[in-house]
Amino acid sequence: MIMKAPSASSSGRAGAAALAEVTQASALDSLIQGPTPLLACFVDPRSHEAREVRALLEEVGAEFGEALATAIVDARRGALCRRHGVTVRPTFLLFGDGRERLRLDGTVGPAALRSHLEFALAQQTA
Repeated sequence: MIMKAPSASSSGRAGAAALAEVTQASALDSLIQGPTPLLACFVDPRSHEAREVRALLEEVGAEFGEALATAIVDARRGALCRRHGVTVRPTFLLFGDGRERLRLDGTVGPAALRSHLEFALAQQTA
């Protein structure tokens, strides 16, 4: 199931999609197969990291606007983690054209995440 969380971004950038919250494989598959690259973070939504991850994804989503979809994937769902080889929480996965384009295991700072995303998205369009 996908639930749209209200955006807490203060940027007000038009076109920024809401952060999706994913708990089911079919919902994640739908986002992965969508027309927009997807940055998904696998994290336990009850953890202390979840609040920081949410804020980071909302910020990045607002900056990239309609060029990037964002989602928090409930890492308590073991089948979802196994399916995507997630063993570390948080894990950031960028999907484009239906396949994994980038994997970042563990905590990532905003500048590093932006840099990796810009590079990976440029490679995808090249």
